[in-house]
Amino acid sequence: MSKTVVSAAFAAALLSFVVPRTSAAEGSEAAAFPVKTTELDWKETLRRARERGPLTSLARSRIAEAEARRVDAEIFPRQNPVLEVGAGPRLIGTDPDSPYVQIALSQPIDMGGGRSARLRLAEAGVATARAETDADAQLASREAGGAFLRALWAGERAKLAEQSLESARAALASAKKRLEAGDATALEVNVARSGLARAGAALRGYEAEREAALGLVRVLAGVDPKQTIELRGDLADPLLADRSRLSKAALARPEIRALAAEVEAARAQEDLSDALAWPQLGLGAAYQLEDKNVHTVFGTLSLTLPIFERAQGLGAEARARLARAERAEAATAERVQGEVATALGVLRKRDAAIHAFDEQGGVEAFRENMALAGRGYAAGETSLSDLLLMQRELVETEADRLDRLLELRATELEALAAAGALR
Repeated sequence: MSKTVVSAAFAAALLSFVVPRTSAAEGSEAAAFPVKTTELDWKETLRRARERGPLTSLARSRIAEAEARRVDAEIFPRQNPVLEVGAGPRLIGTDPDSPYVQIALSQPIDMGGGRSARLRLAEAGVATARAETDADAQLASREAGGAFLRALWAGERAKLAEQSLESARAALASAKKRLEAGDATALEVNVARSGLARAGAALRGYEAEREAALGLVRVLAGVDPKQTIELRGDLADPLLADRSRLSKAALARPEIRALAAEVEAARAQEDLSDALAWPQLGLGAAYQLEDKNVHTVFGTLSLTLPIFERAQGLGAEARARLARAERAEAATAERVQGEVATALGVLRKRDAAIHAFDEQGGVEAFRENMALAGRGYAAGETSLSDLLLMQRELVETEADRLDRLLELRATELEALAAAGALR
């Protein structure tokens, strides 16, 4: 026997020895450390997206950065003391070796102040950062909520596809029995098999859609990838308990709050420019040494004359910024109210569409009709083509109802997002 054959046989034997034990070890490890399941309902999904999601974790650093600007705003006086030292020999006089020394210390002080304006400017920055962070949290909640609804819908469509699959199996079994009894043809059996394959493919497709939506929920809600997710909820459960409050809640939408903070910042900047237009006062003390024996100590006073630079540029910029921010705030408030009104109008139409399905009996009527159609074919009361046509119509009707439910919930989500009320 060649060395190659011996090596191959040895490798095969070693593989057969190792693989089963490795699998057993993995199985025992999985049993020792079971996979943890995270249960998420609608509110918990939104809460996790706001607190743990990747969109909001970075946004919170803006608030700390804005709050740090308060340190600069609280500094008073704004400038450090100035120390001046002068020394040198006398060039004219009776004693050329007699030194001259002068030491002066002065402190510039802004007479206009400006500390309160700077603090207001810093507080407006903090308010802007908080509003922007809230806007990011609303966006994260909106995306996570949409993925949550999509996962619920895909789960319902998968259940519907599973019911259709069971009906296709029953139809194939009935077709085979009728073929044996001479009441059906081989073509009917093949058509029934095709229906079974199509139903199975639809089931796998909706399972894949649900898995994709759950993956998005996992990422946006900050769930550990090693954990499985189990959703709690139903598409039939409304998201909005009181729609009348949306218009009022929209006035506190993050975009409007951010613009209100910008208006306040512009006003504080305008006040700061007025404060900087005041003269700057300098107070200090000086010491002089002359002719080795003459010592002089005196106070100093200086005053700047704001003739050319009076913070005109800062003031003009503040006034232009204020006018723009006020117009933007009013326009945004009007636009938000329009978005909320549109969403509420669409919601009324979506409600009417769902009520049209509910009037026909809903899910229970669908199940009963599917069972009646199957029994009718098995008893020979209907043909296979009639059975398939009825089943397709029933499944499409129920699928349309689920799609309308998803549209209704998605519209509720958009209405909540328009009002900035995703909590």
